[in-house]
Amino acid sequence: MDRIFLASSALIILLSTNSLGQDFESAFAPCFHCEPIPANDWGLIFQGTVSKKLKENFKGELNVQSRIMDEFKTLKAVMIEPGIKLKITDHFAVKSAFRYSLLSSQFNSYRAHLAVYYIWHKEGVPLRIQFRSRIEKEDYFYWRNRIKLAFNIRQILKPYSSFEVFNQSDNGGFLDLIRYEGGIKWEMLDSYNITLMYRLETNVNWHYRSNKAQVIGLMLNHSF
Repeated sequence: MDRIFLASSALIILLSTNSLGQDFESAFAPCFHCEPIPANDWGLIFQGTVSKKLKENFKGELNVQSRIMDEFKTLKAVMIEPGIKLKITDHFAVKSAFRYSLLSSQFNSYRAHLAVYYIWHKEGVPLRIQFRSRIEKEDYFYWRNRIKLAFNIRQILKPYSSFEVFNQSDNGGFLDLIRYEGGIKWEMLDSYNITLMYRLETNVNWHYRSNKAQVIGLMLNHSF
């Protein structure tokens, strides 16, 4: 069953990239991350997350994030995102969240999303595989698929890498963005962890976005 689901997850990501040959210049996708920025950009992300177990399988979350772009010069957005996550089994979970973004260069925006998670893990194996399929609504619908590999090398240090594709479903489902990410999570205490990450975004829809954006992020998480 696990092998079938992992194979299906890989197929979904491949299908998500099926529209590379479309005419992206004619596509119109007004949203925060479609805002025109330089061809190659650098930025920072600072994020804090607080989560609380509400019931045995329910968890509430509050995420606050700030993004600095334009070669580390401009505070582009501050985002506030409350959400709730339901653990269905040891391998499956669903999450719903709402994000309100305070933007520096256009009207403030909001986004709602629904995500389904599949997590593969096995006792005695240091590798953990997570597949996430997520639908979100901003000005347009987006369908995002991500696969993430995490390694439990030591009890407190957990490096990871991920690959994600974005499809804009309201305009033919074309591929819009490819995101690579790698980082390391440090479990400081039972209820605190900090993550340092590097992200590379390649923009396929080059008419409305930069060709490439590289981001360094620092994330602090607290759960109780």
